[in-house]
Amino acid sequence: MSISPSLANQLPTGLNSGITGLSLHNYRNYDSYKLTASLKPIVIVGPNGAGKTNILEAISMLAPGRGLRRAHIGELTNVGNPETPWAIRAEISQNNDIQTLATGLDPDAMAQGKEKRVVKLNGENIKSQAELNSLIHVSWLTPQMDRIFIDPSAGRRQFLDRLVYGLDPGHVTRLRKYEHYTRERSKLLRERNFNDSWLGALENKMAEEGVAIACARRNYASQINSTIDTIPSAFPKANLTMSGDIDTIIDNNAQSSEDNARQILAQNRRIDAESGTTKFGPHRSDLITKFMPEEVPAQRCSTGEQKALLISIILASVRVQSMWGQCISILLLDEVVAHLDLNRRAQLYDDITNIPIQTWITGTDEQLFEPIMQDCQLFKIAHL
Repeated sequence: MSISPSLANQLPTGLNSGITGLSLHNYRNYDSYKLTASLKPIVIVGPNGAGKTNILEAISMLAPGRGLRRAHIGELTNVGNPETPWAIRAEISQNNDIQTLATGLDPDAMAQGKEKRVVKLNGENIKSQAELNSLIHVSWLTPQMDRIFIDPSAGRRQFLDRLVYGLDPGHVTRLRKYEHYTRERSKLLRERNFNDSWLGALENKMAEEGVAIACARRNYASQINSTIDTIPSAFPKANLTMSGDIDTIIDNNAQSSEDNARQILAQNRRIDAESGTTKFGPHRSDLITKFMPEEVPAQRCSTGEQKALLISIILASVRVQSMWGQCISILLLDEVVAHLDLNRRAQLYDDITNIPIQTWITGTDEQLFEPIMQDCQLFKIAHL
């Protein structure tokens, strides 16, 4: 399958965007590592344990959050040299404009026995996650995500939220504000402080941010559904919806959803005080995925079909990113190819070579990538 001319005409942003250079210092198993990349798909091959995933993780650390392993920043330091802070440096290109993005442990904080991550753009500190999120968006698939449809709902929310970040940089700020207001309300309730003025002010903010979070998730899921429906693919069609009390009130009356959310939070004060949890809000929603057109819930599908559904969602998401996203977008695929049949493998290769978002993909068997060798850049990693 080739990308249609009509769709290709809508894809100006990502054609000249990506990472053109990457340097790791004292990171995981690397004392020092440097590569120069093109904007083609990047294939990294090598034996298990050589450090392929560490390179992808380093790229994921350039974006907001804790990276594809959700590791604590202290865990990223090379165990052979624990006194030296780890660092990642990347040259990023967007429409021929080259900038330098770097992150790592703050050496000054480390000298004081503290762990603090610092992020710099062209040598200047980036102070907010939202600012960084406006610059670069990284999405990924890893073997650890294979259970996403059967594990607890928190992982599914985090998965969708990371996708939303790429189109809506303000989403990360809304989530952080909502979490802050929720913690403050919970603190008052634990202390049995039922001051209506204080609680009412916090609940107003929670309702405002909570509805905005829920709407952003629902809107992005709808865009993914539309993209999957319109693009022929060897991967299964997935349908995404959000399920939760806050989603129900939006469905019933979107215009008054904030008022309804405030009322529910106020009504739940005693219940939340007794339980020690907040029973209502976007943190209770779940991402529901169905295998279409049979509408089979993803958790009831085979392991292979669940993986294929996940790839379908990611590919639809990067298409959305390439059409509407304003920041540099990167896709990381760790050990995805080996478990696909020939038809779906060909589909994946067609997608990553036609969608104008830089893709980094790993595997142990170089021969599996033979069909795209002329269209990609190959790096071979050996045991250090």
